[in-house]
Amino acid sequence: MSLRSRWTVTARYALLPAASVLLVTLLLLALARWLAVDEMARRVSLRNEYRAAVLAGAIDDALRGSVREVRLLARSPLMSGTVSPPRVRAELERLQAQSPHYVWLGLVGLDGTVVAGTQGWLEGRSIAGRPVFLQSRTATWLGDVHPAVALAPLLQASGRPVQELIDIGEPVRDAEGNVTGVMAAHLGVDW
Repeated sequence: MSLRSRWTVTARYALLPAASVLLVTLLLLALARWLAVDEMARRVSLRNEYRAAVLAGAIDDALRGSVREVRLLARSPLMSGTVSPPRVRAELERLQAQSPHYVWLGLVGLDGTVVAGTQGWLEGRSIAGRPVFLQSRTATWLGDVHPAVALAPLLQASGRPVQELIDIGEPVRDAEGNVTGVMAAHLGVDW
């Protein structure tokens, strides 16, 4: 056997373990990368789920607070029907100033006509066909997000951004428990 043949055979036997180690190393690196990417994706997914849960909790708390404010306002003696619309409007605007996420608040009579509304908006107009009136005559109602309808031109004219709204409605009752109207509120979704 020649020197060259021996070198080739020796080189082959020497390169075989090196190639095996290289192949195993490459396989381990690919496996480690796959596991690392999978773990990173799992952690990102968990972090996003956590953030979504925190955000959902904050939104839920804010909506509950707004529903509570509207409910308290509907139970106020100022909404009894014996108080003048300008005085009612002043009270509605006070709440709106304290909680700017309210785009509009209004007291609506049993026939669906707005008795008093913030900025005087919609006063004397009927919202009898709107869900906030229809759904709120018997119990508290919280609507889905929807585009501004009757308020859109008023918002544009006032220079405020037209935005999507969430409706809250609460029946207004007299001392005997009879429904005398509806307290309606529109929350902007910008908050």
